Amino acid sequence: MEEATLQRFPKNKKDYVDEVMGAGRGDVGSTFNWDAAYDILLCALEAANRDNFYIRRSSGRLAKAQDIAYADDLLSGMTSLHGLQLKADIVSDHITDL
Repeated sequence: MEEATLQRFPKNKKDYVDEVMGAGRGDVGSTFNWDAAYDILLCALEAANRDNFYIRRSSGRLAKAQDIAYADDLLSGMTSLHGLQLKADIVSDHITDL
C-alpha cells in the first residue's frame, strides 16, 4: 500500500472542515437554537389530528399522546400508516426549511 492510502486525515484542517452555517457543538447558543428548531417542529406535529395515538392517564381518562423530542431523537406515534406518513411529511418539510 502506498503511504497516501494509509493517511486518514489531511495534514491541513481546511482541507476537510468547511463550516458554512449553524452553531457549533457546545456553543453557548446551540441549546437555544435546538430548542427553537424542535419547538417549531413539535408545534407543527400537533396539527396532525388524524388517527391519533391515545394513552390512558393515571386518572383513567384517555388523552392524545404528545410527540417527544430529546437530543436528536423524536418519538411520534399514530394509529395508522396514513397518520405516520402525514407526520413524516411534516418532519421532512421542517428539515428542508432549516
